Amino acid sequence: MFEELLLLGRKEESIALQTRKKTDVPNSMGPECVPPTEVRKFERLLKKFSNWKPRKPPTGVYNCVGHVWASRRTGVYDRLDEWVLRIRDEDGYRVLNTGNEYPRTGDLVTYWETLNPHTNFLHIGIVEMREGIEPSSQRLPFVWSKLDGTSGEVVHYVSDVPYREIFGDFQTEFWTDRP
Repeated sequence: MFEELLLLGRKEESIALQTRKKTDVPNSMGPECVPPTEVRKFERLLKKFSNWKPRKPPTGVYNCVGHVWASRRTGVYDRLDEWVLRIRDEDGYRVLNTGNEYPRTGDLVTYWETLNPHTNFLHIGIVEMREGIEPSSQRLPFVWSKLDGTSGEVVHYVSDVPYREIFGDFQTEFWTDRP
């Protein structure tokens, strides 16, 4: 009997996940192991984006939103435009003014099809600022990412993502919880 349950997959599970203002965020945890087709998809991405540095192998437990805001424990999949903006607002994030502010390690970068208004949320990752090639070079933003609900984690340069070929163009926005 238990073997049949394993073959059918497990029941969708969720955890308690709330914003700082105590709004419940709907979420679901997928299986740890992902199908071989998804592993191969991730391996193809690693070959195509050769500058990506793999951090963790593929898993279905969480997506990028769960990576950033749920400590790799679950994923948020429904009404992403709405929930990502609500979490931003209720958790006290603000948009960086990139005209006079630079991102810092621990800030977030979001990827959207359009920013004004925010539509078609694509991805969110955690920023890590790294030194440039020369000591006098400007620091560069890299991103800790989990691109979807079945990929592994990677570290990549902020613009080194597959969205351009899928959507034609995309826009990024940096967020911080610093004052």
